[in-house]
Amino acid sequence: MPQWARRSSLVKSVLTTDEVASTDRHGRLIGGLDSYEQVGGVRRDLFDEEGGGYALNVALLDRRAIETLEDFATPYRSRLKMSGDGIQAPGLVFQLSARYPTKVELSAEDQAEYDAIAEDHDTSPN
Repeated sequence: MPQWARRSSLVKSVLTTDEVASTDRHGRLIGGLDSYEQVGGVRRDLFDEEGGGYALNVALLDRRAIETLEDFATPYRSRLKMSGDGIQAPGLVFQLSARYPTKVELSAEDQAEYDAIAEDHDTSPN
């Protein structure tokens, strides 16, 4: 890498181009890298205090995430009716009563705090 491009964040980005970080939502969905490590390759980040790292096989990670979502959705699919147009909501949805918010009186302390915040908001330049 050229001298001007040797910032640690850029070097790390180049090294992990084809990898997925442990903080990615796919990794969290399947239970973290520890769960993934049993079936796929993981490269640990030596400088991460949380023991994070990177999943090396992105396709496998995606497949595991899809399997997890499928397992989660299975009990709900039986409740839905399928038609040629797609999913129809069960009739129970139309039997639910509407719920509307009710006004709650604030205590004197809460009202004073609300007024102070509102005044601060109204007088701030942004």
